[in-house]
Amino acid sequence: MFFLLILLVQLVGCSSDSLAVNKPDQNNKTKVINNETKEPKQQLEDKSNDSNRIGAVDLEEIRAAHPEIASLMNLNERIKEIKVNLKEQSELAKLTKNSQKDNTESMNYQLERRLKMIKKKYQARIDKRVEEAKSSLSAYQDNIKQELQNKIEKKKREIQKDLEAKVTQKKLEQQENLKKYSKKLKDEYYLKLLNIRLKLQMLQLSPKEKQEYQEKLNKLKKERAEKLKTKQAELESEYRDFVLKQQKQADKEFKKYQQELTKTMQKKVTKKKEAVNQELQDYIAKQKNLLEAETKEKRTNLKNKFKETVMETSKELSTNLEQRNKELLDNLNELKNERSKLQRKIMQDIKEQIAKIAKDRGLETVLVNYYSNLSAIDITSEVITGLKNSIEE
Repeated sequence: MFFLLILLVQLVGCSSDSLAVNKPDQNNKTKVINNETKEPKQQLEDKSNDSNRIGAVDLEEIRAAHPEIASLMNLNERIKEIKVNLKEQSELAKLTKNSQKDNTESMNYQLERRLKMIKKKYQARIDKRVEEAKSSLSAYQDNIKQELQNKIEKKKREIQKDLEAKVTQKKLEQQENLKKYSKKLKDEYYLKLLNIRLKLQMLQLSPKEKQEYQEKLNKLKKERAEKLKTKQAELESEYRDFVLKQQKQADKEFKKYQQELTKTMQKKVTKKKEAVNQELQDYIAKQKNLLEAETKEKRTNLKNKFKETVMETSKELSTNLEQRNKELLDNLNELKNERSKLQRKIMQDIKEQIAKIAKDRGLETVLVNYYSNLSAIDITSEVITGLKNSIEE
């Protein structure tokens, strides 16, 4: 059992938080401790060369992926809503002391502020969807680019292999042709050479006659050799022309394939862009319709609420307002306590999961929100998966 010590450290020069995993001790327990220190950049660089394995996580990404983050966001919205109500209660309490004109202006101000909050909510949704669309399109373009490169490399290898096969086959044919031609020459000159050799061996020749026959023999051999050499040069020239022609055809075929494939891939990207843009426009139009509907409903409800509140405040300000504020404050405190507990639970889940992954992976240090210039093992996805699995269990 490893003793794991996790430290949150903000490092100068790389703006990182680190989770440090210490050596085992005799207690065989896992402890998670938060701490903040600063280290010079050179010191961090020296640590990156240490033999200890270093891990890294994107804490914000992990926190956003926690199964209970939606509950936390809901609590934040409810707390925000109560704070707004408290502020409105405080301001509305002053309406009875102002003129009717001032009251109307104050109600309109409160109304417009609430409506702006609604618009901001919908705008945030649209902005988020735009970023998601950009990210999706960028990933698709990267995949298309990689697919294009892979197909081009594959086609290049196929063409090169086919070219080499044709060249090899041509070379074998040329060698066979040269061999046949050599045999033909040998057959053609065989009787001529044999006749002279027999005369040199069998006849009683004078030195002068022997010399003449020897010269004829050498002349025939030379003639035969020159014909063979000429044929060989002819075949080599034909082979070079063949190789050059095949190379040009291969280059032409590859270039044509590359152009057609690139054009096809570009059409895919264009089609994807159009689909993403259309989907985005449809989403924006839908959100605008929802915004108009909610704005209309909220405007009516808020107007009625403000009027009722003003009337009620005028009549029972001393009693009802105090009671209402107390209820809101009680609800606010209750929600804050609930949020604090949930925040601690989420962070505790994350710390425990990081410690577990670090232990399983044998990491002694885990950096949080690190920069890419650090050499570290990214275990963010493993921590997220572990969190989801642990909640499901």
